[in-house]
Amino acid sequence: VMLAVDKTLSKIRVFRCRRLDGIETTAIDILKAYLSDSKGLNIVSQAYDFAAKDFGTIADRSGVPFSKAKKDHEIGEMALNTAFKTGMLKIFKGDEEDKLVRELETMLVTGDKRKAKDDLIDALRYALMQVPIDWEKVAGLEDGENKEKKSTKQHRRPNEFWEDEEG
Repeated sequence: VMLAVDKTLSKIRVFRCRRLDGIETTAIDILKAYLSDSKGLNIVSQAYDFAAKDFGTIADRSGVPFSKAKKDHEIGEMALNTAFKTGMLKIFKGDEEDKLVRELETMLVTGDKRKAKDDLIDALRYALMQVPIDWEKVAGLEDGENKEKKSTKQHRRPNEFWEDEEG
């Protein structure tokens, strides 16, 4: 998942993502896909799921160093929900991006993580956590407590995610 972030850190757009469905991949294949997708872009930060240790090793040896992703679910999900709720995070339309929106629309908060189809959600969460935003400040949290009640399901309207490329 690739994000574009404005200078004020108040507008974040998913402009490219890829899930590589139906393709048996190796860490090298994933790095090649990343390099192809990021060609010509000014990359400020990049992170990977450190459970995929081979990917980190191969990327580093190839001169493409990645940071280990901040994988804390509670903080990452709070940031993701806050970013969507405040309207600061939107997704440009595209075939692969549609897969991300479908994952977001169907993800149950209480679902079994091991059976969930959430590859792009995880990648989005990892990418979002690389953006240096004070999420507690954005969410209006006091003393680290979230005053909103969590629902068992995420109910989202499709147009809540999409952004026209001009926006």
